Amino acid sequence: MVSNITIVSALVKLIAIVGSPLDAVEILTGTEHRNFIEKKMEGIHDRVLLLVRLLETMGLYRHAKDLLDGMLKENQTKENPRVLELLVLRAEISQNLVTPSELMQMIDKVERALPSFSHCLDQEEFAQLTARVKRLRGLALFSRGEIELALETMISAKAMAEAYHCRELAMQCADNLGSIYQVLGELDIALDHHQRAAEAFEQMGMPLEYARALENTGLVLQGKKEYERALGLFLHSLRLLKNLRNGAYISRVLLHTISLALELKDTKLAWYSFYQLSMLVTQSPSPAVSLREKLALAWLRENENRFASFVQAEELYQELLEHPHVFFEMQTFAILGLLSLKMKELTLTGNREIITEILMIIGQAEQTALENEAYRLVIELLKVKARIALLENGYVQAKELFAKAREIAEKNRLTNVLLQVEVEGKELESQVRTLQQLDKENASINEKLQLLKLGEKFRKIAKQQAGGIPEEPEQPIMIMILSKHGVTLYAKSFTAETTVDPQLVGAFISALNEFSREMFSGRGTIERIEHGDYTMLVNPRDMLMFCYVFKGSATMAIRRLQKFVSELYLQPLRWDKWKSFMLMVDREDVELIDKTVNSVFYA
Repeated sequence: MVSNITIVSALVKLIAIVGSPLDAVEILTGTEHRNFIEKKMEGIHDRVLLLVRLLETMGLYRHAKDLLDGMLKENQTKENPRVLELLVLRAEISQNLVTPSELMQMIDKVERALPSFSHCLDQEEFAQLTARVKRLRGLALFSRGEIELALETMISAKAMAEAYHCRELAMQCADNLGSIYQVLGELDIALDHHQRAAEAFEQMGMPLEYARALENTGLVLQGKKEYERALGLFLHSLRLLKNLRNGAYISRVLLHTISLALELKDTKLAWYSFYQLSMLVTQSPSPAVSLREKLALAWLRENENRFASFVQAEELYQELLEHPHVFFEMQTFAILGLLSLKMKELTLTGNREIITEILMIIGQAEQTALENEAYRLVIELLKVKARIALLENGYVQAKELFAKAREIAEKNRLTNVLLQVEVEGKELESQVRTLQQLDKENASINEKLQLLKLGEKFRKIAKQQAGGIPEEPEQPIMIMILSKHGVTLYAKSFTAETTVDPQLVGAFISALNEFSREMFSGRGTIERIEHGDYTMLVNPRDMLMFCYVFKGSATMAIRRLQKFVSELYLQPLRWDKWKSFMLMVDREDVELIDKTVNSVFYA
């Protein structure tokens, strides 16, 4: 099998012969240059791989796929073991062109073909191709929002690649794992994966993969609010990509740079990056570049906070939606941009007719997301519709929308998303009484908007779509294990002080005692108690209560508590003694619990 490194070396030689990557593409794709190709390359299979990788490096995915389609059509009746590699390569190229559903169908087709080729490939070649297909499945699952399953699949693909000494594939999986961990909120783990991948790609002389890993590392650092480091990595990635003349990826990194500059309120950097993007439109044949230019200009105009600029931004978003070559990512950004503008208009005017327009746009976004099997986005939009229903006193409708969101999350095994739905559902339930009181007082629509945080919700969804940036992590305060009667068996404080406010703990314990019997007679789901800025999550299990006190976002806190309980049950603790009337925890047990606390809360 021809490795990617061999192909890249051949590309370098070819570009040296013809002068530039653009010249190489013209030569290799022009029918009048077939004789040139035959003289310069030996073996049709290697020649196709070379050309496809060159087109991929430049972001010309449609050309690469068309070439592979032609090759596969010629060889479909031949028993050629290289056909399998062409099928896998076609699926890898197509991930940039098709919906997650279409990609999954291609992967299924390749997996059905795998057994028939096992006899004509050696074990290592076959295993590497299998690992590549598994990685693709992980990417398709990730695109559909099935994050936990994507994580499991990608870890398996990486392990298989490592077992058969395919370092470049293992590092591609590591980079993909970084993106998955980022969405899960595990930013330090994500950062480690991206950085290790970047170092490996640099060592192996794989500039495109190196540039991608740098870009992904920058996105994680942006999520960690390390803006200067993030910007430095975006600029480094751009330098590499400009050498490769990959317009599609250059435009993507420039878009990230503009987004970061706007977040920093650095309009000079934002407009300079936009100027570079505009220059790229005249140089690159990729439609993705012109689409990203329109999106960037819409962002910049919206950021100016002037009525005339808002009008131009709205026109640009509409142009994006009507563009014949628009792809899902751009559709999503355009729709979210329109929603953001409409929210600003609603806040400024208080005109309730705008709510109808907002719901129509959300309906369009929901349909687009369903067609692309982007279930995470569908759920986010349903949660927004629920908030709008509450704005219009539709309390029953809001409940139904959250129930629908839960159903989609459960059906598609989106565990992390399901937790978010549960958290937000309970948060909004707690606001119903306040909303009803505002109605009695004839409060303005702006007071309701402020309570429901609709504008903030749209901005958050747009930010997540741009870089997969998760919610900010919670601030841990204390972890406790209690008996069903509220007696503390174990407690550890995360605060700098030696003790936590005794009134706080007293309030929580009192509340626990009041409903502990009800909790243990129920189905054992996580419950929450709020007291001022503090929240306590309570997970009842086996006559014990595992309690986590924190400040901030509850989404990651729920996952952390679940992970703590799961890992604790893997330890050889004397559970029977814990649950007995003696209510004692030995020193050996405390050491094991401390070890688990350190791995979950300090990792």
